[in-house]
Amino acid sequence: MTQPVQNTGSFSFPGQFPVTAPDLAVAGSPSNPSAGGIVDMSLLATETISELQNLQQDLTNRLIEMPGSNLDFGTPNTRGIGIMAYLSAASGVLVGLPRRIDHEFEQDPRVISSLTTLVTQPDGSKLVSTQITAVSGVFGLAWGWSQAGVVPL
Repeated sequence: MTQPVQNTGSFSFPGQFPVTAPDLAVAGSPSNPSAGGIVDMSLLATETISELQNLQQDLTNRLIEMPGSNLDFGTPNTRGIGIMAYLSAASGVLVGLPRRIDHEFEQDPRVISSLTTLVTQPDGSKLVSTQITAVSGVFGLAWGWSQAGVVPL
């Protein structure tokens, strides 16, 4: 007989992510661009396979969510960027977006620092690239951003 699992909080060893439970893997949904092209789970309800995948998925959610819209974090809260609202913004507004993204990512307890760049592609889409210094090392993460939504690359 199995014993119930008690929540003792997360723990970590130096140089590793905190140990957390797998999360449902997010699947893209180009038919729902208002949600950034992301739905809550894949069709087969698969789970994340690594803490890095879990981190990228959580940061993707932070990019897409409108500020304060995720009620899982209580009210009032300011979590979220709402990046789809910036898609047709003037270039002067986009200049400050990488720093806004960095500030948002640095609110995640696994992230020590973030350095983001935003590049417009020839087709008009954007490439969001971030160098994350996390508790377990330095990682490069990137997302494609267009009218179709936000897609981790």
